[in-house]
Parts: sequence; structure tokens; C-alpha cells
Amino acid sequence: MFCPECGTRIDEKGARFCPECGTRLDELEEPAQPADPTATAPTPADSATAKEDSAEWGLILTNCRLLAAKLGGTVDELKQLLHSYIEARNASGVAYELIDADSYTYRKRGFLGRSCTVTLQPDSPWGDYLDLLDDAVEARTGRRAKGQPLYLFILGSNDIIPMPCVPHPVKEVSDNDIDTDLLWAYPYGKSMVDELQSLNIFHYDQQLMVGRLPVGNDTDWNQFVGYLQRASDNSYGIPSGLTYGQCDPHWKRVSSAVASGVATTLRNLGALPAEGYYRGLILSPAYTAENLNKVFAPDANLYYFNLHGSNAPEAAGYYGTTLEQRPKCYTVMHPLFMQACQEPNVVACEACYGARHRGMDREHSTLLAALYAETLLFVGSSRIAWGDVDAVDGSAPTPMLADTLVATFMNALQAGYTAGLALFLAKSAVMQQDSQGRPHTAATLLEFNLFGDPSLYLNVWDDEQSDKANRDIESAEGTETSRPTAAPAEALTQPASQSYVCQTEVVGGANATTASSPSASLLQRVRAQVNANVMHIHDQMARHLYSRYGIPPRPADAIFRVRYADGTEELRFDYTIETEGEVKQTLTLSTDTQGSIKHLIATK
Repeated sequence: MFCPECGTRIDEKGARFCPECGTRLDELEEPAQPADPTATAPTPADSATAKEDSAEWGLILTNCRLLAAKLGGTVDELKQLLHSYIEARNASGVAYELIDADSYTYRKRGFLGRSCTVTLQPDSPWGDYLDLLDDAVEARTGRRAKGQPLYLFILGSNDIIPMPCVPHPVKEVSDNDIDTDLLWAYPYGKSMVDELQSLNIFHYDQQLMVGRLPVGNDTDWNQFVGYLQRASDNSYGIPSGLTYGQCDPHWKRVSSAVASGVATTLRNLGALPAEGYYRGLILSPAYTAENLNKVFAPDANLYYFNLHGSNAPEAAGYYGTTLEQRPKCYTVMHPLFMQACQEPNVVACEACYGARHRGMDREHSTLLAALYAETLLFVGSSRIAWGDVDAVDGSAPTPMLADTLVATFMNALQAGYTAGLALFLAKSAVMQQDSQGRPHTAATLLEFNLFGDPSLYLNVWDDEQSDKANRDIESAEGTETSRPTAAPAEALTQPASQSYVCQTEVVGGANATTASSPSASLLQRVRAQVNANVMHIHDQMARHLYSRYGIPPRPADAIFRVRYADGTEELRFDYTIETEGEVKQTLTLSTDTQGSIKHLIATK
């Protein structure tokens, strides 16, 4: 027997009330069971339930009053628009339901059977939002088969539905916090606020595949309607055709490795000079915003950017740099180019601040410019992103962090996964590269978010270039080729397998207090003597950076000794490369305590 109100299974015979929501049960008659259930033909109601259970489903979350006011419409007009969108998505197999935070009635009922209606504001406590989400999810999972994906499509920016801003796991960076939608993926109630702060949230099963449609300062009603119309038109798959890739020339081999899964869809521009083109990728600053129109592809369906980004207030677009004696940066991708796109598309961006949008307009935010032109899905970072850099000695690249996330996301889309599931797989891949739980890994998982309807996907099955992916899936599953729909419903990492709490101690560097400094304490002087070998290791690192990456010797800005939860120690050397312009790049070189190099990562 199941509660007709919240769907909870009732195993106790003769129960008078639902133990979960308090609904009275003793007046309900439980239908008699036939002697042989397998011999009973399904009733029309059973057939309807089976059809509902077979569909993917999800929630659309917004504040209708605030969103309507920002777009210049009425609440009734907005609700009519959203219900039309829900009908269109339902016809394509995604059963969405609208959740209005401005007026939400809990499905759970109190002891006396009373219901509770709440009105939440953008500054309402986070726990209240998570309780609402917990109630909305639980009320629906009780009536559907377990294991089906649950998508959460958030409409509006932080002034409509809040986007959590949490402390940055890497304490020695310029950013103190990170904008993230990750908290929405765990509908387990108020406790998730603390679990996110401690980063234990990665140990919980991710139940929601989250995407957000932000609304900029200049977004109007027609632009908002335009996105929903394009999403409806592409409910059965975004066309999969040409890929446009653009990267900093110092990351060309890394970028080529990241884009290897879509290499066959990159446009062939082999006639371009070598300094501006590499294996299908446009190199910048050989091509800047001033001459990019010569090579930019407005008809692409997938855009991949591995460029620099900036959080400067007036900065717009992405940047490329030179590594001369006085490095310079150039604007190489302006948001206006994304407004000129002509085909439905997906954007995968590795740039620092590549997905910034809070309090911005389409002129300064590439994300907003793209989503309100032809882009339907956008994955990017809200803060500093890290990845690998090319070595001048020709050694093979080692894609990591942002590289791994973006590569896996694009490959999963090519395999037919929805965007929400593809991002989950991408974050899982980042986890698998980290055996210790480094703070940079945690930051990557937090800062990369999905923008757009998370249930959308590429239409790869009708594309000749997807034949290999089709065969791989057929051989792996032993079934006919079809778009994968099963939800992972698992944790990004298992409990006790990784901890993101580590001890970090400054032991040297240009910005550190030295033992000879008048302000140095006795303890600092003793530590300086104990860590004298660190400076010897630093000399080795400087030579390594020059011989392998062509970076002239320079003092480290800071040298850290890091101790992880498992007792492992490593040294971290941070070097800053200043440029003339909007970009400041940091290289982080990690070694063991004897100076053996473990890895190098660079900010994007």
C-alpha cells in the first residue's frame, strides 16, 4: 500500500496514518490481490503509470513573481509560457513540473493533516530552499521507478533563485569564494549546507542533474522566450556537426588532447599559417578579436575554448597571451562573436571566469551573449580554473582538472548522454585522477557549472561521424543503439577515500616573511633553518621550468608545505606571470619533499 499524498510505501497492515506526511489511511480500501498477478492483464491506469515511469523527469525551479518582473511580463504570462514549455518537453519524453519558490505548498503534512505554504526570497536561508527541494523530490520519487534521472532546471540568476557562494578550498588564491550550483544536486535537506562547507558533500549520491538559465541585466522577455523556443525546437537533439576550437598557443598540444574526441568534426583550415593553426584549433593571439572574423565559424554546433579569462569589471570575452620578456595579453574572443552564431550549439569553456554572469550584460558576459543567441548548453567556470600547459621539450601533455572535465563532457555528449549526465561523468573523471583529495580538485568540481536545460543532448545518432560511438555503446551494452538514459545516482567519491582538509604552511617565497626579516618570530627562524633544503629544491624547480617550459628563472611568489589527511606531504611552488593587460597567470608546481616533480598546473 502507498500513501496517496506523498507516495510513501506503507508496510504496516491496518495503519491509520502515513508515518511520513500524516495523511489519514484507514478510510482507504486496499485493492484485493489476484491469486496469480502474472496472469492479470494490466489496467489502463497501470499502463499510464508505466508510461510515466519510463519517461525522464525533472523540476523547473524559479520565483515566478521576481522573474516575471525582471523580464517585463506578468506572473500569469510567465506561468502560461512555462506550462507551454513543459508540454513541449513532455512530448519529447521529459516530464517537467514547475516549482514556484514564491508560493510553494509542502506535500508533507503535519500531524493534524495541515499543509504549509511558504514564500522564499533570494536572501532566504539556504536551508529553507533545501527543505523545499527535499519535499518536492520526495513527493515525486515515491510515485516513480527508482533510478530514473531527475533534472533540475533553474530559471534566473542569483537575484531570482540563489546560487550558493561558498569558501574557496584553495586558501592561497585571490578568490575567497566560489559560485556553485553543486548544492542543488543533493536534495537531502538542510544538512547539506554544512556538508558542502566541509566538502563531505562529494561522499553523497548525486540525485539531481542541474542546469541554470541565468538572466542578465539586459535580458528581456523576447530573449527569454527565444531560449525556451529553441530548446523546444531541439528537444529531440541539438544538431551534431562542425566543431570550432580556439586556444592559447602555449596550450595547443594539451587542447588537441582535450579535443581528440571531436577531432573529426573540427574544420580543416590547413592552409592557415602554422602560428595561427594547429590540428583544427585556432591559435590566439595569432588571431585576435580584430581579425577573428576570418576564421571564426558561426555555423558550428560545438565551441571549445581553452583561453584566458579575467574577473576585471570591464573585461569582456577571452584572452590569449605571449610569453616574451614582457608578456602581453590580447582580447581574442569577444562576446559579440557568440551573438553572431547561426546554428543551435553547445559551448565548453576552460577559461578562468569563463562563465561569469552575475550582475552583467551580454556585452561583458560571453555566457549571456551565447545563451541569448543560439547556444543551448554552456559549461564553464565561475572562478580561477586550472589545467596543464605544453612543454617546450616535446613531452606528452597530461590533461588534468579543467582539461579532464571539459574533455569528458564533450566525449559524453558525443556518446549521446544528456548535458546533466555528461557533467556528472566529467566531474567523476576529475575525481578519478586524484588519489589524495587536493583542494584544486575540489575547487574544479565546485566552480564548473552547467547553464541551459540539463535534459538536452546532441543528436549524434543520425550523424555519420557518430558511427564509432554507436558501435562502442552497442558492444558495451549488447543492445541496440539508443541514447543512454540511466542516472548514475552515485557519489563522486566514496566516504573516507578522499579528504579535502589539508594543512598548508608557508615556508618561503618572495611574498613570505623570511627568517632575516625584523618581523620574523623565533618559531619562523627555526622553521627557516629546518626548511633550508626547500630553497635548494626551488633552484631545481626554476631550472626545470626553464628547460621544459621555456619560462625564465624567477623567484617563487610563495612556497608551501602541504600535509594531507593520509599523512602524505608535498611542496608547492607558486609562480606568477604578469602580463600587460587583464590577465595574471599563476603556475603551481608540486613536488614530494625530496624535490621529485609530481605535476604542474596553470591557471587559465
